[in-house]
Amino acid sequence: MEIVAPAGDYNRFLACIKGGADSIYLGLKGVGARRKAPNFTLEELKEAIDFAHLKGVRVYLTLNTIYKDIEIENLYENLKTIYEWGIDAFIVQDIGMVKFIKENFPEVEIHGSTQMTVANYEEANFLQKLGLTRVVLARELSFEEIKSIRSKTTIELEVFVS
Repeated sequence: MEIVAPAGDYNRFLACIKGGADSIYLGLKGVGARRKAPNFTLEELKEAIDFAHLKGVRVYLTLNTIYKDIEIENLYENLKTIYEWGIDAFIVQDIGMVKFIKENFPEVEIHGSTQMTVANYEEANFLQKLGLTRVVLARELSFEEIKSIRSKTTIELEVFVS
């Protein structure tokens, strides 16, 4: 089991590390579903990646919204820098972004965001065929539904718990 924790800013990131998270997901300022949250500047993100890796913690960048052409093109340089710095995975919602990442950053893991609302094994298997390594299942699923999906797919599954 992996404990994945959210960090909306650098102080919360440090709290996640201190709290024992195995992985941390976070956003870049102005990007993703929580673009109005404090999030991380490019420099803060680089520092976070370095610090997390020293502690054996993985870092996932959320790109979990739908993107227009111009937004994808404008993200390229920042994603290239983040990729080269050693981000462990991108969490995406947009299938076009999956294609863009696979073509431009082929070595990074791609996780399907909960915003994809994956609620059955067919969706999970389809996303695995596209090259995703993990999907965050829809929050509405019961434990029995999650177990059923698990029995019919080999992709990594992530679920929200409270």
